[in-house]
Amino acid sequence: VVSLLHIGAPYLFLRGLKKFQTEFRRSYLFICLGVILLGLANSQQAIISALDQWNSAWVRDGYVIIPYLVSAVLLYMGVRKFARLIGIKNSSTSFFIVFLFSVSVAVAAAFLPHVPVEVPEQEFTLTLAFGGWSIAYAASAAAVILQVKNRAGIQYAYALGWFFIALATLTLAHILYLLSLLIFPVDSWYEDYSIAMVMYLASGLIMVKAGYVFNTIGEQIRPRFAPAFFGASSHESAKAENTPISIII
Repeated sequence: VVSLLHIGAPYLFLRGLKKFQTEFRRSYLFICLGVILLGLANSQQAIISALDQWNSAWVRDGYVIIPYLVSAVLLYMGVRKFARLIGIKNSSTSFFIVFLFSVSVAVAAAFLPHVPVEVPEQEFTLTLAFGGWSIAYAASAAAVILQVKNRAGIQYAYALGWFFIALATLTLAHILYLLSLLIFPVDSWYEDYSIAMVMYLASGLIMVKAGYVFNTIGEQIRPRFAPAFFGASSHESAKAENTPISIII
């Protein structure tokens, strides 16, 4: 289910491509590729369980986290390009600075204390480093898209608000997964019931919502009962329709 949500969400995003200028479509495609790869990454657990490959080198050596890392990098590249196209240029949109930040988080994560593990320490350290790297890029993507939302016009803020929540939830999912590696042994109840996947499920559901709202840009504005974080409501936008707003697409 988690995989299908993340693989299906880009379909909703892609349906809205016609509403974007060519430059924005390229950044949008990076975002869609990142979400699709996230869905494929989440599908690994079902495949590994079905084939009983938990002791395989792919899992044991920590390579299972690589698709999550690549997904986070693609998402960041997409939102970074989006942001720079509308003039947002700061440390969060500097690929070099974010790369250094991600390396720092990866190194810090690699040396965190953890429960005894059944795999060689060097291999587990690599797993923790990949996890920290994924967190850094996902958090950076969320920070950038929040800036885009704050710069966007009324009709885009609702969609971008949901996309920010999806990325923030994804970041939290990565953090909780890393914590589970540090705190819970392999045969714990937490692992047996795949509790770590719950937050990825939430991320998938919110990503679908974001994709749906992106697909209805220009048709749907924040409902009046929604928090102001999502931009102006339809009632408020009617009052402001003759005032200048920032248009990004």
